[in-house]
Amino acid sequence: CNLDRTSFELGGLITHDSCDTITEFTDKITQHYTRAAMSQFLHFVFGAEILGSPISLVSNLGTGVKDFFTEPAQGFTRSPAEFGVGIAKGTSSLIKNTTVGIFNTTSKFTGAIASGTAALTFDDKYQLERDKTRVKEKPKHAGQGLRFGAKSFGKGLFHGVTGIVTQPIQGGREQGISGAFKGIGKGVAGAVVKPTVGAIDSVSKVTEGIKNTAMLWDEEEKKKKRLPR
Repeated sequence: CNLDRTSFELGGLITHDSCDTITEFTDKITQHYTRAAMSQFLHFVFGAEILGSPISLVSNLGTGVKDFFTEPAQGFTRSPAEFGVGIAKGTSSLIKNTTVGIFNTTSKFTGAIASGTAALTFDDKYQLERDKTRVKEKPKHAGQGLRFGAKSFGKGLFHGVTGIVTQPIQGGREQGISGAFKGIGKGVAGAVVKPTVGAIDSVSKVTEGIKNTAMLWDEEEKKKKRLPR
């Protein structure tokens, strides 16, 4: 299970002038780390891709809303012109972080659903090829997201159709008649599942590309600030 923006940390227990018995002290340590572990477990759960990484969504939305109010407020204390700039910055941050949060969540959720659905093909070679493609093809912007998305759908459709023929042949070569019958089952299942996975992957790629487009604007702003004057 992939996790997004999630770390595992257990805070230490600090005591001063403790007069506890060994049993009481042991209970105190146990309770402290039990609570800490449960808290971290919830962070892991809500950072899981199958849930769309809600921690990331809440974090981005929170940042956008905070900037929307604080940027104009800070500008207001300086001058009317700075107030206008603050409104622009706050609005820009709200739009950007909302876009990143929503499309990041959608991308991760659909990607996780597609991975789970791909397992229903029972085709290890197809799943391995798909995993390699997911790692290799990371859209940097919306244009690439559309291109990779169309490619994912096309490959899913292609593998689904051709699998009706290739799976029984491959099964027959490896395991004889029983393998051929298994291949027929895989081919029929793949004819439905693989195009479905391709369609879901295409949504994941497009939404990831839109998210990265929003983040790309932020990177460009950072580069401008680093340029020498």
